Amino acid sequence: MVKAIVFIAIILLLIVTVPFIRQLMMDKRDLRKLPIEKRFKTFMETINEGLFNGNAELTLFDDDPRLANMMDPDRPSILIQFYYSTGHITVTLNHQCFRRENVWKKLFTNARSWSTFNQIDCGREFVESALDQIQMHETNVLTHLQ
Repeated sequence: MVKAIVFIAIILLLIVTVPFIRQLMMDKRDLRKLPIEKRFKTFMETINEGLFNGNAELTLFDDDPRLANMMDPDRPSILIQFYYSTGHITVTLNHQCFRRENVWKKLFTNARSWSTFNQIDCGREFVESALDQIQMHETNVLTHLQ
């Protein structure tokens, strides 16, 4: 009886983990062929133009090719982080106003198959939402300071 339970538990664990591991392996293969800054070039450029007027710099990480940061040296209170995993990209907005930080994340699914048009649309969607988040955060902080 105990052996059967252990066997079933192992089978269930494999059913859950094998697809996830395959997705991670696909990510590694995809990013070896086309690094994150090239794979999502149009997406990142759309966000850079929308939030930073094209002045942001992209920082890549040697130890994690799935990760990139975007920041404008003239606006250090805003940091955008891109994290690509299992075919999806999570974009995180970090915004500080008077030492109060707002962290907001947006997940974009099926990024592995994005066309240039998908990248533009998703970039614009992120910019619009991020500008709303920044405005709300600044309003909340300034209201509490009074």
